[in-house]
Amino acid sequence: GVFSIYIFYHIKSSVIFYINSSKIVEDLIKLGLSHNKTKKLKYPMWLDISFFPHFARGVFDGDGYISRSNVGFCGASVDFLSKFNKEISKISNVKFRNYKTREGNLIYQTGVKENMLRIFNIIYNNATMIMPRKFIAFCKIYNSLDKKSYISKKILNQTAKIISKCKNKFSNIL
Repeated sequence: GVFSIYIFYHIKSSVIFYINSSKIVEDLIKLGLSHNKTKKLKYPMWLDISFFPHFARGVFDGDGYISRSNVGFCGASVDFLSKFNKEISKISNVKFRNYKTREGNLIYQTGVKENMLRIFNIIYNNATMIMPRKFIAFCKIYNSLDKKSYISKKILNQTAKIISKCKNKFSNIL
């Protein structure tokens, strides 16, 4: 059948996306998409583990943050973030601290530099697409580290290789 998709750009970087096809809408709902998802978002239990790094990179680009002292993920959906934390903790061997903000949002974060690099290595290794802003922030943190510190050589070397590969692959946007 005939369907149409409308994209309207709004203030600054907000986008409204309309789909005028009941079949596409039904399929998206079956995959877990809903409107007003802020507190209702469910973790996609159907996600194949081989796609997790790409998925985690998307979560980080959307709801993650990085500073000189922390890397973390935040949001209002307890179901989504607790299951996401369980998966990324299992894969990265990183334990995150968690707490709730006054607004009720859940935050998972780590301030241990080696753990920050472990997260970087998971989400950017074999990346085929990246959002440069947070990748560059990770690179700055890596470059500011005391390389003779307690961080394992294996983690440092893996991080250096990923940065080099991404800089070569995405030189047009970095």
